[in-house]
Amino acid sequence: MIVSDTHKMVFVHVPKCAGTTVIRHLSAYDCFPRDFKAHFCHPKLGLVNFYHLPLDILRAHFPVQFVKLRTYESYAIVREPRRRFSSALFHYLLEFRNHGQMTRDALPWLRQEAEAVCEVLNMPGGPERYEYTFFQKQVRFIRLDGERLVENLFSFENLPHFATALKERHGITLDLGEYHNRRYLKHHGMLDAAIRAARPVYGRVLPTTWRYGLGALFHDLMRDSPEPVHRQLFADGALCRFVDAHYSEDREIYQSLGGGQA
Repeated sequence: MIVSDTHKMVFVHVPKCAGTTVIRHLSAYDCFPRDFKAHFCHPKLGLVNFYHLPLDILRAHFPVQFVKLRTYESYAIVREPRRRFSSALFHYLLEFRNHGQMTRDALPWLRQEAEAVCEVLNMPGGPERYEYTFFQKQVRFIRLDGERLVENLFSFENLPHFATALKERHGITLDLGEYHNRRYLKHHGMLDAAIRAARPVYGRVLPTTWRYGLGALFHDLMRDSPEPVHRQLFADGALCRFVDAHYSEDREIYQSLGGGQA
């Protein structure tokens, strides 16, 4: 979460919704640089991922920041629930199960792990466990007691619209050429170096939407894309039904965006 008194804006970091790149660019404007940036043991909450605090937790334990959320212009990015679940699953397996090879050959094991995660999410208090932070419902970061608190929502696919809004309303520049998480990048040293060297050039001459597309193209060239694995993972009807039901409010929010913002 980013709170800027200077720009009178708040960015709520919904897990697995491109927030890492946004936080990297907005951190210089943060009025609470030591909050919401670490994983440590809270005296009342226990082990907590402070990058991602749902609004009910924010209200109960961080009243100063909560008041600013209610007062300032607020933003968040949301994502299609099935794709977000896949991303959360891959992150969970890499960070907590030490398994980073999300290939088709691993599909049987991936399905078993997905089923195990679903069982935990169905348990009372399951989603509150530290290692399942990335599976929390997006609605918990957007609505509280049925009221939508985050004013400006943008879809994961429409990050250029978000960047434009920050530039026009707050004078903040967001470089979408670096929006992708580099966690799954291959070791393409020369290509990586060439892209980094070229970024200042195309960042100045290309429109925001083009920079976004070019960044996505480079990203796909440099990494093992999990897209085929995602499609096959959700060929499982039982997993589809669980995710669609469990994240039904998230889907409603995502679909309400239409052109990318609501």
